Amino acid sequence: MSSLQNRAIELVKLNKSYGNFQVLRDFSFSIELGEFLSLLGPSGCGKTTIIRLIAGLENLQSGEILLDGVRIDTIPPYKRPVNTVFQNYALFPHMNIFENIAYGLRAKHLSSGMIKEKVFEALELVQLTGFEKRQPHQMSGGQKQRVSIARAIVNKPPVLLLDEPLTALDLKLRKEMRYELRNLQQKLGITFVYVTHDQEEALVMSDRVAVMNGGVIEQVGTPQEIFTHPKSRFAAEFIGDNNIFEGQIQDTQDGERLNITFESGLAPALGRGFKKGEIVNLYIRPDKIRWNLEPVPGFHLPGRVIDLVFSGALVSVIVEMVNGKEVRITKLAGRNLPAPGQKVFLSWNEDEALVMGSPNQQIYSLVNNFDLTKVEQT
Repeated sequence: MSSLQNRAIELVKLNKSYGNFQVLRDFSFSIELGEFLSLLGPSGCGKTTIIRLIAGLENLQSGEILLDGVRIDTIPPYKRPVNTVFQNYALFPHMNIFENIAYGLRAKHLSSGMIKEKVFEALELVQLTGFEKRQPHQMSGGQKQRVSIARAIVNKPPVLLLDEPLTALDLKLRKEMRYELRNLQQKLGITFVYVTHDQEEALVMSDRVAVMNGGVIEQVGTPQEIFTHPKSRFAAEFIGDNNIFEGQIQDTQDGERLNITFESGLAPALGRGFKKGEIVNLYIRPDKIRWNLEPVPGFHLPGRVIDLVFSGALVSVIVEMVNGKEVRITKLAGRNLPAPGQKVFLSWNEDEALVMGSPNQQIYSLVNNFDLTKVEQT
């Protein structure tokens, strides 16, 4: 077992199945003390199962869960020093806001004065001072979620588990609550383990992001590392909004510089460990692609603008390539945008494209049959 120094939670070879479906198989992971960690992935990848196992809301079939070096998977859920914030608030409808937040404190038989002090401190942290006498039905969705968070932090647990707590809120409120949660975590200094399928949410709030797929962590790193340097095909396709070109390595230079042929043209990129003729996928983010009115040396990617999609300060330029593939380019809205129907030539910085092996082994040979005259006829 690895050292537990500076680790709030250590998950060791967790196994969990639902019927014949195994969600987690020998799953091991460490969550650092005082960090904001997001478990990010699609539905069914196992992220919610992990925090429910930590909280004791699901039974662990095998493995160990340690908090600051002490096993907690063998103790009842109500005795574990963790609290959980759920998507549906889970407030007591017959209690006012004060009593909802005080519920856990009363179970500890604290004095009335101490309970009052802690409840009002929690209300201040979530910016609900003066709301203590209201009933849950008198509160908005965002206010109810703040109450839920206040109830979870009033005991100042070392770990707070958050299971998609913002999903039920409208977009504007979700964005506001992201920053409030981040600021709250920094004020309290406790460990937050946050479950979400929303990549923007995870990237905005987290110290680290663990990208999950099929019960496995595909990649873990800072938001910037996850976004700019995905380590797997799944991470590259799930994080951000990559354009994907499938092609073959035409030739390599210096063991790193690649020339790749596509059905829609030719482009250079950087990558190690590839051989001539190898089938690859090239990933390039919409904000990294440039359109040009003339061909760029090294690139042969002509296309025609078919649409401009505005979304506030950004505009997506949709370019149709000669093979019918649509490529999206994202830029700040403004002047000097190409017009629909205009012919353009695409390019990018070689080091901003990501090259990975392709699962498609049936692609026809482009290396020996690359026809530049075809891609130039648009």
